[in-house]
Amino acid sequence: MSTKKAHPNFRKFRFWLFASLLAFEAGLLLWSAAKDIEGYGRDQVLSALLRLTVAALIGGAFLQMYNNRDKRFPAPKVKSPWQYPLVLLAQAASLPMFFIPIWIELRSPVHTRGDWTWLAITLCLFLFATFILVDALVSGHVNFGWVAAGALLPLVGFFQFAYLTFYKPAHERPRVDVTAKVEKVNESRGVTRLLGVVTLKNNGAAAASVLGAMYTASGHRGELASAVGGKAHGVLDSSESNRHHFGKFMSLLAFDDLLASGDSIAPGETKTHSFVFDAPNNQQNFVRLAAYVSVSTPAGESKRVKCKGKRGGMNVCARTEYPPSSWAREILGDEPFALTKFHFDSMEAEAPEPPYISTVYGSIRGKKREEVQAVNPLARDQFTQSIAEYRLDP
Repeated sequence: MSTKKAHPNFRKFRFWLFASLLAFEAGLLLWSAAKDIEGYGRDQVLSALLRLTVAALIGGAFLQMYNNRDKRFPAPKVKSPWQYPLVLLAQAASLPMFFIPIWIELRSPVHTRGDWTWLAITLCLFLFATFILVDALVSGHVNFGWVAAGALLPLVGFFQFAYLTFYKPAHERPRVDVTAKVEKVNESRGVTRLLGVVTLKNNGAAAASVLGAMYTASGHRGELASAVGGKAHGVLDSSESNRHHFGKFMSLLAFDDLLASGDSIAPGETKTHSFVFDAPNNQQNFVRLAAYVSVSTPAGESKRVKCKGKRGGMNVCARTEYPPSSWAREILGDEPFALTKFHFDSMEAEAPEPPYISTVYGSIRGKKREEVQAVNPLARDQFTQSIAEYRLDP
Protein backbone atom coordinates (compact mmCIF):
# COMPACT_ATOMS: atom_id res chain seq x y z
CA MET A 1 0.00 0.00 0.00
CA SER A 2 1.56 3.30 -1.13
CA THR A 3 1.63 6.40 1.02
CA LYS A 4 0.69 9.71 -0.53
CA LYS A 5 3.59 12.17 -0.27
CA ALA A 6 3.20 15.87 0.34
CA HIS A 7 3.50 18.13 -2.67
CA PRO A 8 7.05 19.53 -3.08
CA ASN A 9 5.80 23.11 -2.92
CA PHE A 10 4.02 22.40 0.36
CA ARG A 11 7.17 20.85 1.83
CA LYS A 12 9.14 23.85 0.68
CA PHE A 13 6.62 26.25 2.25
CA ARG A 14 6.59 24.25 5.48
CA PHE A 15 10.37 24.23 5.62
CA TRP A 16 10.74 28.00 5.23
CA LEU A 17 7.86 28.72 7.57
CA PHE A 18 9.51 26.59 10.23
CA ALA A 19 12.92 28.16 9.59
CA SER A 20 11.43 31.67 9.77
CA LEU A 21 9.81 30.91 13.12
CA LEU A 22 13.12 29.63 14.46
CA ALA A 23 14.87 32.79 13.32
CA PHE A 24 12.12 34.93 14.92
CA GLU A 25 12.40 33.01 18.20
CA ALA A 26 16.16 33.50 18.32
CA GLY A 27 15.86 37.22 17.49
CA LEU A 28 13.18 37.82 20.13
CA LEU A 29 15.19 36.08 22.86
CA LEU A 30 18.35 37.96 21.87
CA TRP A 31 16.49 41.28 21.92
CA SER A 32 14.84 40.67 25.30
CA ALA A 33 18.15 39.51 26.83
CA ALA A 34 19.94 42.62 25.55
CA LYS A 35 17.17 44.87 26.94
CA ASP A 36 17.37 43.21 30.38
CA ILE A 37 21.17 43.42 30.52
CA GLU A 38 21.04 47.08 29.47
CA GLY A 39 18.27 48.20 31.82
CA TYR A 40 18.04 45.71 34.67
CA GLY A 41 21.56 44.25 34.88
CA ARG A 42 22.04 42.59 38.25
CA ASP A 43 18.47 41.38 38.84
CA GLN A 44 18.08 39.81 35.40
CA VAL A 45 21.63 38.84 34.44
CA LEU A 46 21.13 35.10 35.00
CA SER A 47 17.84 34.99 33.11
CA ALA A 48 19.34 37.08 30.30
CA LEU A 49 22.37 34.78 29.96
CA LEU A 50 20.10 31.74 29.76
CA ARG A 51 18.02 33.43 27.07
CA LEU A 52 21.21 34.11 25.14
CA THR A 53 22.07 30.40 25.47
CA VAL A 54 18.63 29.32 24.27
CA ALA A 55 18.84 31.81 21.39
CA ALA A 56 22.18 30.26 20.42
CA LEU A 57 20.61 26.79 20.47
CA ILE A 58 17.75 27.97 18.27
CA GLY A 59 20.23 29.65 15.93
CA GLY A 60 22.21 26.41 15.75
CA ALA A 61 19.03 24.50 14.94
CA PHE A 62 18.26 26.96 12.15
CA LEU A 63 21.76 26.56 10.67
CA GLN A 64 21.57 22.78 10.95
CA MET A 65 18.31 22.75 9.02
CA TYR A 66 19.52 25.26 6.46
CA ASN A 67 22.82 23.47 5.76
CA ASN A 68 21.08 20.10 5.33
CA ARG A 69 18.27 21.33 3.14
CA ASP A 70 17.76 19.74 -0.30
CA LYS A 71 17.54 22.59 -2.79
CA ARG A 72 15.54 20.42 -5.21
CA PHE A 73 12.86 19.81 -2.50
CA PRO A 74 11.06 16.97 -4.30
CA ALA A 75 13.17 14.59 -2.18
CA PRO A 76 14.27 16.18 1.07
CA LYS A 77 16.94 14.34 3.03
CA VAL A 78 14.63 14.00 6.02
CA LYS A 79 10.87 13.75 6.17
CA SER A 80 10.36 16.49 8.76
CA PRO A 81 12.63 19.37 9.87
CA TRP A 82 12.01 18.60 13.53
CA GLN A 83 13.77 15.27 13.24
CA TYR A 84 17.00 17.15 13.96
CA PRO A 85 17.98 16.61 17.62
CA LEU A 86 19.13 20.23 18.00
CA VAL A 87 15.70 21.46 16.90
CA LEU A 88 14.01 19.44 19.64
CA LEU A 89 16.58 20.57 22.20
CA ALA A 90 16.05 24.22 21.29
CA GLN A 91 12.26 24.00 21.38
CA ALA A 92 12.26 22.21 24.75
CA ALA A 93 14.56 24.91 26.12
CA SER A 94 12.37 27.74 24.80
CA LEU A 95 9.13 26.62 26.47
CA PRO A 96 9.81 28.12 29.94
CA MET A 97 11.09 31.33 28.33
CA PHE A 98 7.82 31.90 26.48
CA PHE A 99 5.69 30.83 29.43
CA ILE A 100 6.96 33.67 31.67
CA PRO A 101 5.47 36.62 29.69
CA ILE A 102 2.22 34.67 29.28
CA TRP A 103 1.99 34.26 33.06
CA ILE A 104 2.80 37.94 33.64
CA GLU A 105 0.04 39.16 31.36
CA LEU A 106 -2.61 36.70 32.54
CA ARG A 107 -2.00 37.82 36.13
CA SER A 108 -2.32 41.49 35.18
CA PRO A 109 -5.58 43.30 36.10
CA VAL A 110 -5.33 45.53 33.00
CA HIS A 111 -5.03 44.46 29.37
CA THR A 112 -4.34 46.87 26.51
CA ARG A 113 -4.16 46.28 22.78
CA GLY A 114 -0.38 46.19 23.00
CA ASP A 115 -0.56 43.64 25.83
CA TRP A 116 -2.83 41.41 23.79
CA THR A 117 -0.44 41.66 20.82
CA TRP A 118 2.56 40.52 22.86
CA LEU A 119 0.46 37.84 24.53
CA ALA A 120 -0.62 36.51 21.12
CA ILE A 121 3.00 36.45 19.86
CA THR A 122 4.41 34.61 22.87
CA LEU A 123 1.41 32.26 23.04
CA CYS A 124 1.87 31.34 19.37
CA LEU A 125 5.58 30.66 19.92
CA PHE A 126 4.79 28.61 23.02
CA LEU A 127 2.19 26.55 21.12
CA PHE A 128 4.57 26.19 18.16
CA ALA A 129 7.29 24.72 20.39
CA THR A 130 4.74 22.46 22.08
CA PHE A 131 3.42 21.27 18.70
CA ILE A 132 6.93 20.40 17.49
CA LEU A 133 7.66 18.34 20.59
CA VAL A 134 4.26 16.59 20.60
CA ASP A 135 4.45 15.83 16.86
CA ALA A 136 7.96 14.45 17.24
CA LEU A 137 6.77 12.34 20.18
CA VAL A 138 3.84 10.93 18.19
CA SER A 139 6.09 10.28 15.19
CA GLY A 140 8.58 8.40 17.33
CA HIS A 141 11.46 10.80 16.67
CA VAL A 142 12.01 11.95 20.24
CA ASN A 143 15.32 11.36 21.94
CA PHE A 144 14.34 11.85 25.58
CA GLY A 145 17.91 12.64 26.54
CA TRP A 146 17.98 15.65 24.21
CA VAL A 147 14.53 16.83 25.22
CA ALA A 148 15.31 16.45 28.93
CA ALA A 149 18.55 18.41 28.52
CA GLY A 150 16.68 21.15 26.71
CA ALA A 151 13.97 21.30 29.35
CA LEU A 152 16.40 21.34 32.28
CA LEU A 153 18.67 24.05 30.88
CA PRO A 154 16.31 27.03 31.31
CA LEU A 155 14.91 25.77 34.61
CA VAL A 156 17.66 27.73 36.35
CA GLY A 157 16.19 30.88 34.83
CA PHE A 158 12.69 29.75 35.74
CA PHE A 159 13.80 29.22 39.33
CA GLN A 160 15.13 32.79 39.34
CA PHE A 161 11.76 33.99 38.04
CA ALA A 162 9.96 31.98 40.74
CA TYR A 163 12.31 33.37 43.41
CA LEU A 164 11.71 36.99 42.36
CA THR A 165 7.96 36.49 41.85
CA PHE A 166 6.88 34.20 44.68
CA TYR A 167 9.51 33.68 47.37
CA LYS A 168 11.10 37.13 47.60
CA PRO A 169 7.84 39.17 47.93
CA ALA A 170 6.56 36.85 50.67
CA HIS A 171 9.90 36.59 52.49
CA GLU A 172 10.60 40.32 52.31
CA ARG A 173 7.13 41.43 53.37
CA PRO A 174 7.38 44.65 55.43
CA ARG A 175 7.26 44.15 59.19
CA VAL A 176 7.46 47.57 60.81
CA ASP A 177 6.42 47.86 64.45
CA VAL A 178 5.01 51.26 65.45
CA THR A 179 4.61 52.35 69.07
CA ALA A 180 3.31 55.67 70.39
CA LYS A 181 3.42 57.00 73.92
CA VAL A 182 2.56 60.30 75.55
CA GLU A 183 3.54 61.49 79.02
CA LYS A 184 3.33 64.63 81.12
CA VAL A 185 6.27 67.04 81.30
CA ASN A 186 4.79 69.73 83.54
CA GLU A 187 1.67 71.83 84.13
CA SER A 188 1.31 75.58 84.50
CA ARG A 189 -1.70 77.91 84.63
CA GLY A 190 -4.21 75.37 83.34
CA VAL A 191 -1.98 74.17 80.49
CA THR A 192 -0.35 70.74 80.50
CA ARG A 193 2.88 70.27 78.58
CA LEU A 194 3.20 66.77 77.15
CA LEU A 195 5.94 64.72 75.54
CA GLY A 196 5.01 62.53 72.57
CA VAL A 197 7.29 59.74 71.33
CA VAL A 198 6.74 57.59 68.23
CA THR A 199 9.11 54.69 67.53
CA LEU A 200 9.37 52.72 64.30
CA LYS A 201 11.38 49.51 64.06
CA ASN A 202 11.79 47.37 60.99
CA ASN A 203 11.76 43.72 62.04
CA GLY A 204 11.55 42.49 58.45
CA ALA A 205 14.20 40.99 56.18
CA ALA A 206 14.16 43.82 53.64
CA ALA A 207 14.16 47.60 53.64
CA ALA A 208 10.68 49.10 53.95
CA SER A 209 9.86 52.00 51.66
CA VAL A 210 7.74 54.71 53.30
CA LEU A 211 4.59 55.63 51.38
CA GLY A 212 3.39 58.00 54.10
CA ALA A 213 3.95 58.49 57.82
CA MET A 214 2.49 61.12 60.14
CA TYR A 215 1.39 61.71 63.70
CA THR A 216 -1.40 63.82 65.15
CA ALA A 217 -1.92 64.96 68.73
CA SER A 218 -5.53 65.94 69.32
CA GLY A 219 -7.72 66.97 72.24
CA HIS A 220 -11.01 65.19 72.97
CA ARG A 221 -13.90 65.20 75.41
CA GLY A 222 -14.81 61.82 76.78
CA GLU A 223 -17.94 59.97 75.75
CA LEU A 224 -19.24 56.53 76.59
CA ALA A 225 -19.55 53.75 74.05
CA SER A 226 -23.24 53.48 74.94
CA ALA A 227 -23.70 56.96 73.49
CA VAL A 228 -23.34 55.47 70.01
CA GLY A 229 -26.71 53.74 70.49
CA GLY A 230 -28.51 53.05 67.22
CA LYS A 231 -25.49 54.15 65.18
CA ALA A 232 -23.51 51.09 66.20
CA HIS A 233 -24.13 49.42 62.84
CA GLY A 234 -22.07 52.18 61.23
CA VAL A 235 -19.09 51.27 63.41
CA LEU A 236 -19.38 47.49 63.65
CA ASP A 237 -20.18 46.75 60.02
CA SER A 238 -18.08 43.53 59.71
CA SER A 239 -15.81 45.39 57.33
CA GLU A 240 -12.47 47.14 57.64
CA SER A 241 -11.69 49.47 60.52
CA ASN A 242 -13.18 52.93 60.05
CA ARG A 243 -10.89 54.61 62.61
CA HIS A 244 -13.77 55.27 65.04
CA HIS A 245 -12.48 56.11 68.50
CA PHE A 246 -14.74 57.29 71.27
CA GLY A 247 -14.31 60.85 72.38
CA LYS A 248 -15.51 64.05 70.74
CA PHE A 249 -12.78 65.77 68.74
CA MET A 250 -12.14 69.26 70.15
CA SER A 251 -8.80 70.56 68.83
CA LEU A 252 -5.71 69.68 66.84
CA LEU A 253 -2.72 70.20 69.13
CA ALA A 254 0.19 69.02 66.95
CA PHE A 255 0.92 67.12 63.74
CA ASP A 256 3.87 66.43 61.48
CA ASP A 257 5.51 63.90 59.17
CA LEU A 258 7.28 61.04 60.87
CA LEU A 259 9.23 60.25 57.72
CA ALA A 260 9.10 61.64 54.21
CA SER A 261 7.43 59.63 51.45
CA GLY A 262 10.20 57.73 49.69
CA ASP A 263 12.37 57.31 52.79
CA SER A 264 13.58 53.83 53.64
CA ILE A 265 13.82 51.90 56.92
CA ALA A 266 16.62 49.33 56.78
CA PRO A 267 16.20 45.86 58.32
CA GLY A 268 16.75 46.09 62.06
CA GLU A 269 16.77 49.89 62.00
CA THR A 270 14.90 51.88 64.64
CA LYS A 271 13.71 55.45 64.12
CA THR A 272 12.35 57.58 66.95
CA HIS A 273 10.52 60.89 66.72
CA SER A 274 9.85 62.88 69.90
CA PHE A 275 8.21 66.25 70.39
CA VAL A 276 6.54 68.40 73.05
CA PHE A 277 3.20 70.21 72.83
CA ASP A 278 0.72 72.03 75.05
CA ALA A 279 -2.86 71.02 75.88
CA PRO A 280 -5.22 73.51 77.61
CA ASN A 281 -7.00 71.61 80.39
CA ASN A 282 -10.32 73.44 80.04
CA GLN A 283 -10.82 72.55 76.37
CA GLN A 284 -10.48 68.76 76.49
CA ASN A 285 -10.56 65.87 78.92
CA PHE A 286 -7.80 63.82 77.35
CA VAL A 287 -5.16 63.94 74.62
CA ARG A 288 -4.83 61.28 71.92
CA LEU A 289 -1.57 60.69 70.06
CA ALA A 290 -2.09 58.74 66.84
CA ALA A 291 0.70 57.55 64.53
CA TYR A 292 -0.08 56.39 60.98
CA VAL A 293 2.55 54.54 58.94
CA SER A 294 2.12 53.14 55.43
CA VAL A 295 5.06 51.17 53.95
CA SER A 296 5.72 48.69 51.17
CA THR A 297 8.42 46.60 49.56
CA PRO A 298 10.14 47.04 47.15
CA ALA A 299 11.11 50.69 46.99
CA GLY A 300 9.48 53.10 44.55
CA GLU A 301 9.93 56.68 43.42
CA SER A 302 7.79 59.13 45.41
CA LYS A 303 6.67 62.63 44.53
CA ARG A 304 4.04 65.05 45.75
CA VAL A 305 0.99 65.37 43.50
CA LYS A 306 -2.21 67.37 43.52
CA CYS A 307 -5.07 65.71 45.35
CA LYS A 308 -8.34 65.18 43.53
CA GLY A 309 -11.80 65.45 45.01
CA LYS A 310 -14.26 68.00 46.27
CA ARG A 311 -11.97 69.27 49.03
CA GLY A 312 -8.72 68.05 47.51
CA GLY A 313 -7.01 71.38 48.07
CA MET A 314 -7.05 70.83 51.83
CA ASN A 315 -5.28 67.48 51.57
CA VAL A 316 -1.73 66.45 50.72
CA CYS A 317 -1.04 63.56 48.36
CA ALA A 318 2.13 61.58 47.64
CA ARG A 319 2.38 59.21 44.69
CA THR A 320 4.90 56.36 44.70
CA GLU A 321 5.54 54.68 41.35
CA TYR A 322 6.91 51.12 41.30
CA PRO A 323 9.56 50.64 38.59
CA PRO A 324 9.47 47.44 36.50
CA SER A 325 11.91 44.67 37.39
CA SER A 326 12.47 43.36 33.86
CA TRP A 327 11.92 44.25 30.21
CA ALA A 328 8.94 41.86 30.06
CA ARG A 329 7.27 43.67 32.97
CA GLU A 330 8.15 47.00 31.37
CA ILE A 331 6.11 46.24 28.24
CA LEU A 332 3.44 44.04 29.86
CA GLY A 333 3.16 45.70 33.28
CA ASP A 334 0.57 48.30 34.17
CA GLU A 335 2.87 50.97 35.66
CA PRO A 336 1.54 50.46 39.20
CA PHE A 337 1.62 53.18 41.83
CA ALA A 338 0.61 53.85 45.43
CA LEU A 339 -1.32 57.03 46.22
CA THR A 340 -1.10 58.11 49.85
CA LYS A 341 -3.47 60.86 50.96
CA PHE A 342 -3.05 62.96 54.08
CA HIS A 343 -6.65 63.79 54.96
CA PHE A 344 -7.04 67.24 56.45
CA ASP A 345 -10.56 67.65 55.08
CA SER A 346 -11.73 65.36 57.89
CA MET A 347 -11.62 68.40 60.19
CA GLU A 348 -14.33 70.05 58.06
CA ALA A 349 -16.63 67.02 58.00
CA GLU A 350 -20.06 66.94 59.63
CA ALA A 351 -18.52 64.89 62.44
CA PRO A 352 -14.99 66.37 62.61
CA GLU A 353 -12.00 64.06 63.03
CA PRO A 354 -8.25 64.64 63.35
CA PRO A 355 -6.22 64.29 60.14
CA TYR A 356 -5.22 60.78 59.07
CA ILE A 357 -3.64 59.06 56.07
CA SER A 358 -4.84 56.37 53.67
CA THR A 359 -3.20 54.52 50.79
CA VAL A 360 -4.79 53.12 47.65
CA TYR A 361 -3.08 51.33 44.78
CA GLY A 362 -3.64 51.57 41.08
CA SER A 363 -2.16 51.80 37.60
CA ILE A 364 -1.96 54.62 35.10
CA ARG A 365 -4.79 52.90 33.24
CA GLY A 366 -7.23 53.79 35.99
CA LYS A 367 -7.57 50.61 38.02
CA LYS A 368 -7.81 51.11 41.80
CA ARG A 369 -7.24 48.39 44.38
CA GLU A 370 -7.02 48.20 48.15
CA GLU A 371 -4.08 45.76 48.11
CA VAL A 372 -0.83 46.50 46.35
CA GLN A 373 -0.33 42.99 44.95
CA ALA A 374 -3.52 43.39 42.93
CA VAL A 375 -1.67 45.86 40.67
CA ASN A 376 1.92 44.80 41.39
CA PRO A 377 2.36 41.09 42.21
CA LEU A 378 5.97 41.72 43.28
CA ALA A 379 5.04 44.21 46.04
CA ARG A 380 3.69 43.84 49.57
CA ASP A 381 2.29 46.56 51.81
CA GLN A 382 1.62 47.29 55.48
CA PHE A 383 -0.51 49.95 57.11
CA THR A 384 -0.19 50.49 60.86
CA GLN A 385 -1.96 52.80 63.29
CA SER A 386 -0.72 53.17 66.86
CA ILE A 387 -2.56 55.21 69.52
CA ALA A 388 -1.69 56.45 72.98
CA GLU A 389 -3.84 58.63 75.29
CA TYR A 390 -3.26 60.81 78.35
CA ARG A 391 -5.96 61.94 80.76
CA LEU A 392 -5.78 65.63 81.66
CA ASP A 393 -6.39 66.91 85.16
CA PRO A 394 -9.68 68.83 85.47
